[in-house]
Amino acid sequence: AQQRKQKVFISGHVGPGYYSRALVGHTASVVFFDDINERYQDMIAQYKDVVAGQFFGHQHMNAFVIISDKNGSPVSTMHLGGSVTPWGSKDPVYRTLSEPTNPCVRLYTTYRRSTGELLDYSVYYLDLDKANAAAASQQQAKWEFLYSACKEFGLQDLSTASMVELAHRITSSPELLTRYINLSSALKDTGPCDAACRQAMLCAILGSRHDSHAACISQGSKVHTLAVQMDEHGKSTTTVRDVLVGLTVSIVIVVGIVLVVRAKRARMMQGPRYGRFR
Repeated sequence: AQQRKQKVFISGHVGPGYYSRALVGHTASVVFFDDINERYQDMIAQYKDVVAGQFFGHQHMNAFVIISDKNGSPVSTMHLGGSVTPWGSKDPVYRTLSEPTNPCVRLYTTYRRSTGELLDYSVYYLDLDKANAAAASQQQAKWEFLYSACKEFGLQDLSTASMVELAHRITSSPELLTRYINLSSALKDTGPCDAACRQAMLCAILGSRHDSHAACISQGSKVHTLAVQMDEHGKSTTTVRDVLVGLTVSIVIVVGIVLVVRAKRARMMQGPRYGRFR
């Protein structure tokens, strides 16, 4: 495909990265074996100009994952689609295995034919509570529009640069993270999502590799694994190491300014000093 200057879509059931909250017993654990997870993303990094899209399922949830190279620079996006098969049961034991979801389907409605670049998708869902009530009165269940990615999240397209920008906003906005979590289950009530749960959801987006995911889980929101800059072509120009160095330098500068200001204020509070007149 590379020699022929063609684009490739990769589709499968189980994708790379880490579990979020969907499978309770596997939260924050790697989906592939560690070595396979690293090798797959190495391959995506090598052929990032060829791979136009990655589509997987398995976790029964709407989500996305930023795929990075060995240096932590984002190179691609993996899209996780929800499932028509619902998860959920009144049996308390079942809730120890997985979170409930509403059935949903994702339609990739717009793409650029010349390059294969994804531009938008729409999600439709079946509200199980409404559907069961309709069945009791012999009415037909109705599938409803849930959201489109660009309108819901304010995206221009589904490029890696756009998805990284969205990851930035989810990281810094608790309200947006809550909305993302609600949409992941197609609005099925999954119960409370505590701090650890929210961090697992966030790190599943940000940390697709072992080191970045472990750092994200252990240090929480203090680690911004995708605080990167993009050039005009949507390619990363900054790595995680660069970001950490930049943050350290910024902190040192701010501390220095604060100390200087405090010293000046202290001198002003002392008032003028007079010498003995002789």
